[in-house]
Amino acid sequence: MGASNESEVLAQELSNMAGKLGAVEARLKDVEAVIDRLEAPRKRQLALWRRSRRTGTTYTGRCVARSSSAYVLGAALGSYTSPPSL
Repeated sequence: MGASNESEVLAQELSNMAGKLGAVEARLKDVEAVIDRLEAPRKRQLALWRRSRRTGTTYTGRCVARSSSAYVLGAALGSYTSPPSL
């Protein structure tokens, strides 16, 4: 009779753990969705920065200047922007 009781307790504990694991997995999916939404603008910013380097323009995070002299002046004044980190 004791073994049956222990088995029932273990089964109940496993059931509780399965429920908790399911909740954690659901929360993880929510967190991954938020991370994906946050990474999208960062990837766009990185793409703009890379394109500005290829085309010889200056990408300042909000605007792209078409003048190469603006790049030289900006670099001389210390306002050159480094690439966004990955």
